Amino acid sequence: MAGGVPSGWTTLERTLGGDPRGSSANALTSEFLGDYVYAAATNDRAVAVWNDAGNAGVCPAINSYRASLYTAAPGAPPNVLAACPATFGNTDILGGSYADPTP
Repeated sequence: MAGGVPSGWTTLERTLGGDPRGSSANALTSEFLGDYVYAAATNDRAVAVWNDAGNAGVCPAINSYRASLYTAAPGAPPNVLAACPATFGNTDILGGSYADPTP
């Protein structure tokens, strides 16, 4: 830490780029960007957890359904098992623990 600003980090968490359109809240009407996004730190360590959509597949039928919700005649939700890739909704909760690089 220099002047109260975190510095000196040597670990950068990198995952596949994800598309939150491949996720869904329970009613299929919106993406699920995550309730599981937290971070905490002590003097010598930081920990974090987050929701990741790197393994989620986008479903065009869901995209069309969600877009229809903003029209005068919303469509019916699609049958996810029949219309979407098997990876639709495949989000993960990831986490990490990172030691202070400047002990």
